[in-house]
Amino acid sequence: MSRVTKRPASQALKSGPSRRDAPLPSFVPPQLSQPVETPPSGPQWVHEIKLDGFRMAARIDNGQVQLLTRTGLDWTAKYPSAIAALATVR
Repeated sequence: MSRVTKRPASQALKSGPSRRDAPLPSFVPPQLSQPVETPPSGPQWVHEIKLDGFRMAARIDNGQVQLLTRTGLDWTAKYPSAIAALATVR
């Protein structure tokens, strides 16, 4: 069972120490949402509204771009315009 640590939103947005020498993981499973009657409130919470569509993670490693589904499937070939745009990210 994985352990989830909740942090204030202000901490979640800060970048930590550089890990440029560490290898990039091949896949990071996303945190999945859960339906609730009302969302939690307060300054420690950041909310994301999921509209219809697919949730993807972009992986950029040494100029190589991949789009990965939440289950780790590689859908890079399905979205060439997104890959072209992401290839410009530095």
